[in-house]
Amino acid sequence: MFDVTEPLGSTGLTDLSIVELEDRVQYCAAQLAADTARWLLMVAELDRREAFLLWECQTMAHWLSWKCGVSLHTGRQQVRVARALESLPLVQAGFLAGRLSFSKVRALTRLVMKPELEAELVEMAQTATAAQLDQIASAYLRTTRGDNPEHDANNHEARRFDCTSDDHGMTTLKITAPYNLVAIIMTAIDRVMNNTAQEAGLTIAQHRVDALLRIASSVLEPDESLPANATIIIHTEESEPRATQDVSAETPPARARVRGLPISRSAYERLRCNANVAIERTRLDGTVDRTPTTDAIPRTIRRAVMRRDCGRCRWPGCGNSYRVEVHHLVFWTHGGRHDIWNLACLCAVHHHAVHDRGWAVTGDANQVLTFTSPRGRTATEQAPEIQITPSRQRSHAKRQTARCVTATTIATATNEPIALEWAVGAICDNVHVRNQRKGALGNAASPTP
Repeated sequence: MFDVTEPLGSTGLTDLSIVELEDRVQYCAAQLAADTARWLLMVAELDRREAFLLWECQTMAHWLSWKCGVSLHTGRQQVRVARALESLPLVQAGFLAGRLSFSKVRALTRLVMKPELEAELVEMAQTATAAQLDQIASAYLRTTRGDNPEHDANNHEARRFDCTSDDHGMTTLKITAPYNLVAIIMTAIDRVMNNTAQEAGLTIAQHRVDALLRIASSVLEPDESLPANATIIIHTEESEPRATQDVSAETPPARARVRGLPISRSAYERLRCNANVAIERTRLDGTVDRTPTTDAIPRTIRRAVMRRDCGRCRWPGCGNSYRVEVHHLVFWTHGGRHDIWNLACLCAVHHHAVHDRGWAVTGDANQVLTFTSPRGRTATEQAPEIQITPSRQRSHAKRQTARCVTATTIATATNEPIALEWAVGAICDNVHVRNQRKGALGNAASPTP
């Protein structure tokens, strides 16, 4: 047995035997499981306190993506498992002791629907593989899906549209939706394919992509009646002095409207980052004169800002490319101008955070920006360097020595075949299947005459 306090790098891996390497790998797997369990419990507590809202993150998964470097998909799974562990004491105990891996715990959180089944499932997880547990969980969900009266509503709420790109310049569109919604999309694609001449030599999949592009092109035809940005209309009277019509003043006009609705000061300041402005002047005879729209960010400057920021939100941990707006670091109403150093891309959510929730963005947009919350906490676009002091190194070594984790702590699967029907039947509380299983186990345990 090796010394757990000895750094793995102090001995060359090539000098270790296969048995020693296996022991070290199993020890690290158990240690990783125990550390992951403690980490997830802290994540669950942060999520319960909604700490992610202090940083204007949409969910705890977004906070993990920013602060802990995990993907959004992985973060959502980790948060789900973390919250589920709060109501599963036996699973939590096995996870904290390093006997259950995260993959097994993830499957168990999908299986344990009744408290009385937790002990039996945890015992089964000790000898089953994670793949077998995933197979049981999938079969269980398929079995119970029809018994859930809210199944269709939940499926409708879970609809998603994902877009991912690879290193070869290809993009994959993934639609996750109920059958009836996907059928509408496929019907529209097939109708376009039938009404247009198909190019020879192409596959059905390629024809469907071309049909989808034709549908998108029909929607994106330019409409000159729709402005590119919102337009702020400032109403004035002919009797008012010209000084009150200064749209660049710090105080927003009292009669500013967008689409006929009055707007607040914060909304005016936020919209002034991107919106056009026009003045409608009512004359004494009742007629209305409207000036051309002015003061929108010039297209050349907007394109330069979007190109510099890669069309993504500059907020730490966000990087969203959907509904991106150009923000003035020094507000336009406070004297800021359309200079590239004063313009940065923010998504709509974080643009609201700056103008409506008291956040401040400072710095040169061509360099690193600093984001300050209303409580004074700051974050930058660069990750801070972690300084490990000697005292922290000593305390870490003590914690490593105090942990009672060995290479045999984490459960090793026996790779025995899983009776899928029995397992799902037992979880679903199928009495007939459970009795069959108990009878089979009893006959196997009885001595042979």
